[in-house]
Amino acid sequence: MRKVCLSGVAACAVLLLAGQTMAQVEYALGFDGPASAAGSADAVVSQSYTCTLTHAGEGVGAQGWSIGCTAEGGLITSATTDGTTAAEVFNGGFNKTVLALPENNGGTAGAVSAVVLCFGCPAVLPPNDTSSMLAIGVDWVIPVGGGLGAVRYVDGLVGDGQAVAVVVTENGASVPHDRNDLEVTLVEVQSCCEAEYRLGFSADSVANEVPGEGMLDDDPETCPGVGAVEIDEQDTLYAVVASNAVDGVQGWSIGVAVSGDIAVTDVTTDGTLAAPEPDGIFNGGFNKTGLALPENNGGGSGAVSAVVLCFGCGATLSTVGTSAILALSVEGAQAASGELKYVDGLIGEGQPVANVLTVNGASAEICNLATAGAIVSVREGPAMLGPFLRGDPNDDGKTNIADPIWIINELFRGGQETGCQAAADANGDDNIDLADATFLISYQFLGGDAPTAPFPDCGQIIDPENDIVSCDTIPSACQ
Repeated sequence: MRKVCLSGVAACAVLLLAGQTMAQVEYALGFDGPASAAGSADAVVSQSYTCTLTHAGEGVGAQGWSIGCTAEGGLITSATTDGTTAAEVFNGGFNKTVLALPENNGGTAGAVSAVVLCFGCPAVLPPNDTSSMLAIGVDWVIPVGGGLGAVRYVDGLVGDGQAVAVVVTENGASVPHDRNDLEVTLVEVQSCCEAEYRLGFSADSVANEVPGEGMLDDDPETCPGVGAVEIDEQDTLYAVVASNAVDGVQGWSIGVAVSGDIAVTDVTTDGTLAAPEPDGIFNGGFNKTGLALPENNGGGSGAVSAVVLCFGCGATLSTVGTSAILALSVEGAQAASGELKYVDGLIGEGQPVANVLTVNGASAEICNLATAGAIVSVREGPAMLGPFLRGDPNDDGKTNIADPIWIINELFRGGQETGCQAAADANGDDNIDLADATFLISYQFLGGDAPTAPFPDCGQIIDPENDIVSCDTIPSACQ
């Protein structure tokens, strides 16, 4: 009898383990959205997040769900299924999505959403995929010194009805699921707008009496000195000092590092206030400016500049205003991008250079040294079309009676297609039609106008409008 009982226990254990294996978790709740929010202390930063459901396994997909979510360190201000996968799949079922107000939840606020995709039809979220269930807006409050926030799934929030449990359903039954909350770093950004001294970059050689005017800066409330700029393939950007002080800057040492697919190819103080008089205010002091080459900087590169405007004459940058002090030649291929930043320790021809502003013989605090930079993108120039020979659709290197016949055969008689369509566009109107055949006949036999360039030789033309007439292959006559 004892043997039988023990055997039964063992069998029960096997069945239990088998059941656990069969009930393996195939669903995971998560959030998609930014993992950080930055602003000045006590500022409210609004961001958007998506509640997601990921499925992986043999199941058919989720038919419905109920969820509750909160924002620690912030407040959920909106909740909707609009624009989500759930809205795309929804087919006349049930949807109750509302905010969970603090007064109904012991001071806790959030959002709840209960959805059945369809009653009586097989509507499910796509299996073995990640689907969006709910879009929420969150207002983060940036704490002094920064901190952590989080968006979380929670049970028991009350919307308009009963407390909502977090449940995922498949085939009419609730299924196990994992919950993956999202921690959000809340970063306090010190406002530098009223600071005595700050750095930045400019697209022009600025010299004015307004602190920060002309400086690239994406946030007028914090003035971090960083901003985006679009340049040509070869262009000039300027290092800039903004002052709002009683005493002016007498000298400086700065290091500008470059990253990405752009390069600094030259650097000079010419064209800035640091140029010699009369173009600038430099008056016999000290100037050591040059490139920081990769071989001296662990593969990195950029530029360094150390300047003293004058020894003993009192020359300074404007006490209140914005001054360009360094011109940087920046190059990159079309659509390239990169970044310029102020970095300590770059080496030119001497020792590592620190970013320092000198005022009254002492170093002054640079408020935004950690953030100042320029996010650079290179403009895409007009497209080049060719090479090809206009008026030579049959690609024999000549323009004669055979070419209008070729066009007519292609358009109306099922003839061979022109390999380079631009060659058949004889009149240059960006269309291939009977007018092109007529144009070529007029040119050859009736004294009409000649085709526009490239003609009578192969060549390229600029196609700024990205016209429909193309030349995907180089004609043999132009190779």
